Amino acid sequence: MFSSSRVAELEEENRRLLALTRLQNAVVSSSASLASSDNMLVSEVETLKAKLAAAEERERTLSAELVSKAVSSPAPVKVEDLSVESGAQLSPHPRPTVIPAVQGHKSSASLGLMVSFTSISIYSLISWLYPNSN
Repeated sequence: MFSSSRVAELEEENRRLLALTRLQNAVVSSSASLASSDNMLVSEVETLKAKLAAAEERERTLSAELVSKAVSSPAPVKVEDLSVESGAQLSPHPRPTVIPAVQGHKSSASLGLMVSFTSISIYSLISWLYPNSN
């Protein structure tokens, strides 16, 4: 019927086809898991975008409230009578006058936060790169 060489060829062909089938099944299952992972990542990105938009809206609302409160009710200024006639003596070191900043409050706060975060990041990086040096 079949020669032993033909049987060996058919067995070899079967092994090769079986290996190809297993490889194809592995690729299909990994691509399905990748698609599922991609869907999860896209969903997470959309959630984070929505949270960011809500936080930005909240920031705008609070900033507007802060500006309106600062404009509608400025901080009271203490006025002292420094006339020579009243007997008050002039101090050789006058107190600095504090003027409430209404216009630049957002940029200066942002700058302060940016400087803080940058210095923390640099310190963390140095600590990570050189763990034994203090």
